[in-house]
Amino acid sequence: MGDSKSESDPLRKRAEQLLRLKLSDDLDVSGMSATEITELIHDLQVSQIELGLRNKELQCTVGLKELARSAHDRDYPSKAMRSVMKMARKAVRSDVPVLLIGERGSGKGHLAEYIHRHSNRAEGSYTAFDCTDITPELAESILFGRNIGQLTGTEGKTWGLLKECEGGTLLLKEIEDLTLEVQSRLLEFLDSRKFARSGGEKEISANTRVIAAGTRDIGQLVAAGDFNKDLFERLNVLPIRVPPLRERREDIPILVKEITEELQQEMQIHSNCSINSFIVEGLQKYGWPGNVTELRSVLRYYLPSRGRHVKSICPRDTWTDDGPDG
Repeated sequence: MGDSKSESDPLRKRAEQLLRLKLSDDLDVSGMSATEITELIHDLQVSQIELGLRNKELQCTVGLKELARSAHDRDYPSKAMRSVMKMARKAVRSDVPVLLIGERGSGKGHLAEYIHRHSNRAEGSYTAFDCTDITPELAESILFGRNIGQLTGTEGKTWGLLKECEGGTLLLKEIEDLTLEVQSRLLEFLDSRKFARSGGEKEISANTRVIAAGTRDIGQLVAAGDFNKDLFERLNVLPIRVPPLRERREDIPILVKEITEELQQEMQIHSNCSINSFIVEGLQKYGWPGNVTELRSVLRYYLPSRGRHVKSICPRDTWTDDGPDG
């Protein structure tokens, strides 16, 4: 009747690893069945992800929130970004779902936060959840909550992000990675503003705005049967294509200034960190496959060294023959 030793031992080891992270009171898993340990691992993984999301929110200081609020208020010279900001301001004035499509690192997260911070939900919470590399069961528990610990005697409830973001905004990154089943549940919530907790029967109401972000052409995924057509239509009411950095090179001087100001606060650098125009011109010549995220990484490395290592980070064709000595 009991579970075999070979079946439960690996599960016990995983449960003990998670328990060592101090995400739950210490439990003795030696007498648990494989089914009980599987549930415990699931509950601990949910707690681990939720704790990580809360820590990210705590790390966002008031000063950085103000930068996020004001950064996109500046006028970008590129036509592509002016079009993006026109749509973003339209999103600010409405409360409908928004669909952001663009390459990884192109700034979809910053744009979503701009929309939130300028909307009438600005005083509510803002949480970004990455749907990549997560099991359907975990995704459901994180988004919709769960009655936890029923088998292991540690009963409780998690509200789920859709409820925890009540009055605020939830950004779902890589929305296309959600399974069709989870997509259907998300569609039901967008249509009714209600959902049932996983493992529960009572419907819960939530006033949460959803912003979805993806890197692939979701219209093509719909055609291939890999994305819920009705959900796509529900999200595509206000679509915004975020251009890659190589399509908006003329914005790089402004981005360098914005990111430098943010990094100065984050890294507590009090000396002058202005970057000379020759370096900025070099940065404009590079293709930036990693987009704004890559630019930020370069600047993070640059600031403490005052520019001595930028040449070693960017490809050689970034610089002219008489470029910086580095």
